[in-house]
Amino acid sequence: MTPKVTVLMPRDSSARQPMNSDPQTGDVARLALEIIAKPEEVRGCFKDIHQAFEAAELPSELRINTEVVLAEVLNNIAEHSYSDRPPGLIKMQLDLSDDGVWFLAVDDGKVMPNLTPPDPELPEVDVELNDLPEGGFGWFLIRTLTADLEYSRVGTCNHLSARIPFDP
Repeated sequence: MTPKVTVLMPRDSSARQPMNSDPQTGDVARLALEIIAKPEEVRGCFKDIHQAFEAAELPSELRINTEVVLAEVLNNIAEHSYSDRPPGLIKMQLDLSDDGVWFLAVDDGKVMPNLTPPDPELPEVDVELNDLPEGGFGWFLIRTLTADLEYSRVGTCNHLSARIPFDP
């Protein structure tokens, strides 16, 4: 399945640039994604995400931080939420506002342990090259680069939301 990326325009339908918001009217630019929770599908959607961010002329640091957070969130869902079942659908909504990029990710995979996003310590990196950890950085990066991180289980769905601020 090809990832479905829908660029929704602000309420003013005459607007032609995706992800542009108008603070005077309160219009919010939105990018909506629907992808199958498989690693190759996650990788495939980033070309469209990157193009939407470029078209919106997001500041470089905000664009990079948002792409890192989205990559970690989407990969975590694909790898862990559906680890013991067929991959399901991930729905993600991104809203550009005057205080950063807000996102909401929804999936119907396994519930997050303890109904709480992990809050790990940064893995030890002052070790020999061969002893460097391969993982353990994802949630540390997500928590470092976001604000207002929230998780809830609504019915059979996981809802994870946060804001990637202009200045983390």
